[in-house]
Amino acid sequence: MFFEELSFSILDLKSKQLIALSSKYEDAYQVYRIQENLSLLFDTHGHYQGFILENATEFIKGYQLKKTDTEFERLLIATLSLINSETFEKMEQEDAGVFQELKALESQCVKIKDDRVDGLLTLIDNCFYAYY
Repeated sequence: MFFEELSFSILDLKSKQLIALSSKYEDAYQVYRIQENLSLLFDTHGHYQGFILENATEFIKGYQLKKTDTEFERLLIATLSLINSETFEKMEQEDAGVFQELKALESQCVKIKDDRVDGLLTLIDNCFYAYY
């Protein structure tokens, strides 16, 4: 399975934090800041468990401080909602419903003028290429 090691990730759009934890998550109690916006999480045994990326949306190619995020964030959430093992299993079976969701999302992405959607479109195109 594609995301076997990753149990879950959370993107909090208010705080702009991305938290990703592994499936081996026990107790990520140790946090080591390795850069201004990046911290690594470790369990009680010193094993890597995930990371926290602060100001995560600023690391998306095409980010500009002056742009409003409302439309892009809506598309980002819609795209991220498709990134899970259940959806990938459906794509492996060439599920028509997921195909239609991807087509609708692609259609919405090309309508807005924001360089950041290029990454979303690349992901969608890769899904089409790999599964359909």
